[in-house]
Amino acid sequence: MPNGSLDDWLHHKKDSKNLGFGRRLSIAIDMASALDYIHHHSGTPIIHCDIKASNILLDADMVACLGEFGLARFVEKNSGDSTQFRGTIGYACPDEN
Repeated sequence: MPNGSLDDWLHHKKDSKNLGFGRRLSIAIDMASALDYIHHHSGTPIIHCDIKASNILLDADMVACLGEFGLARFVEKNSGDSTQFRGTIGYACPDEN
């Protein structure tokens, strides 16, 4: 992606001064929309399992896209909770660590 990842912008690999409140809010809205789509509108629900700044990619217009589906899994509707841990330590829910 032309503008790299959100991690690049937050950790000063890019000029973080250009990542003001409005742009950060837009990125959050883009991610909420992406998660809503994969959870509820993609046919079989998909759980990403590894949401973190380095997996949020920014296109030329700074539109955020969700990337890295290596740990993602399809979930059958009405299935029970999985007890197997997936994700990145430090980014997972504290109950999972």
